[in-house]
Amino acid sequence: MPDSDWVEIRPDEAAFEDLRTHIRTIAGNDQASAGRFYRAYQEIAKSIASNPYHGDQLTGNLMGLRKVYLDDPQHQGKPRFRVVYELEPDEGSPALARIRGVVRRAESIGYLVIAHRLGRRR
Repeated sequence: MPDSDWVEIRPDEAAFEDLRTHIRTIAGNDQASAGRFYRAYQEIAKSIASNPYHGDQLTGNLMGLRKVYLDDPQHQGKPRFRVVYELEPDEGSPALARIRGVVRRAESIGYLVIAHRLGRRR
């Protein structure tokens, strides 16, 4: 059970859709791989809840957001995905972490999509 220092995790619906899309893409019909990827996502959410400053800060039009690397633990190589989240409030002791999206590392368009969702421009 989380203690009172943990922050609430609240994924946007678009972030859930991102996650579902990436699971279908990387796992296909491999339920074991899909399960590992989803459990890795859950572990990241727990990590953010216990330490909201865990992720790396983003810059530019995504300033104020953070990212954490994500992949199937059995994947060889660099993690292929990023979980992008925003803390509220963004200073001091945040009470909420909103997961804004799950994007592919190799496709910077994913970050542009999140910026668009949030109404941010270059």
